[in-house]
Amino acid sequence: MTALKNYIHEVSVLLGQSRAQVYRLLILFLFSSFLDILGIGLIAPYVTLVINPESEIAEGVMGLITRFSLVIPDNNPIQGLGLIILTVFIFKLSLQFLSIGPS
Repeated sequence: MTALKNYIHEVSVLLGQSRAQVYRLLILFLFSSFLDILGIGLIAPYVTLVINPESEIAEGVMGLITRFSLVIPDNNPIQGLGLIILTVFIFKLSLQFLSIGPS
């Protein structure tokens, strides 16, 4: 336990005035990890939807799309879920750029 306290103290000394940035980065990394899980979790229903467009997942996706008032061409659930997945990964990419910050 004392080794952990020593390590935290050493890191704190090394960070100096930048200590506040650690909390910002921690929050961004946690949110980015959540978006990773969300994006990967959406891939399996997407593959199922592509293989069997008449499945119950198609109805669920269309319900989700109408609930959030998303506009998709031709009410195609495959395109709708694809746009949702793309939006999640683009948002995650923008968070990663935000976490890097200016050089």
